[in-house]
Amino acid sequence: YANNCPSIHDPIKAFLIANYPQVFLVFPYSGFLGAFTKFLNIIATFTWSFTDLFVIIVSIGLSTKFHQINEDLLKVKGKQWINSQFWTEYRAYYREIVNLVNIVDIEISKIVLLSISNNLFFICVQMLRSLE
Repeated sequence: YANNCPSIHDPIKAFLIANYPQVFLVFPYSGFLGAFTKFLNIIATFTWSFTDLFVIIVSIGLSTKFHQINEDLLKVKGKQWINSQFWTEYRAYYREIVNLVNIVDIEISKIVLLSISNNLFFICVQMLRSLE
């Protein structure tokens, strides 16, 4: 989408009014309000990115623990010397990781829901803008 050349000669004011019309339709323009709106936009963008990154890092960390168990078991595949103590330890280790996944799932489920809904909303807004 393209804007016409604004009749406002101040480029900062033109930028703020063009990018945040919802604010300046309600409130009259002021430099402080424009700066505050831009600051809130930057904080919201950082929070959005941090939330997505947090979910990704937690997921990668948990899956890495399962990959480590799988790699250890592949190393001993076909060996005859493995006793029941080995299998008891690895089963307990596996259960600890599964319990950790369940706890993390309960604790960050709201963050994941927020992240998904925020991303879905952004995609819908971008699709709407592309159709206009």
